[in-house]
Amino acid sequence: MRYLFYYIFIFFCLSCAVLKSTENDPFIGKYKMTVFNVDQVGDIPAILTIKKDKKLYNSDVNYKINDEERSLDIISTYSVDSSTLIVESLIDGSQIDFELNFEGSVFTGTAGGYYDIEGSKIE
Repeated sequence: MRYLFYYIFIFFCLSCAVLKSTENDPFIGKYKMTVFNVDQVGDIPAILTIKKDKKLYNSDVNYKINDEERSLDIISTYSVDSSTLIVESLIDGSQIDFELNFEGSVFTGTAGGYYDIEGSKIE
């Protein structure tokens, strides 16, 4: 009987640790974001989706320019610290990095170190 109690206790602790590690990740989710004042285009609305597979982040960015839906070519996504995420991407053959600083369910940042970005969690 004592062993059964130990097995249940260990299972409970491990399952809680797994849930806690994914639920408290500040980056995972779906976000509505805007890249402001892009040359010759203006403001660009986009949807950013961030997922995590084991220890690796995967992101997807869908945006619209002149009523044309596009998807960003993502190279990699990684965290710098507990509140900063970098999304490396290719746009027209050039690497543009998005640095996003999360605070709760919103973030601010820059694209290529030049264009301002704001976003908020929608899911």
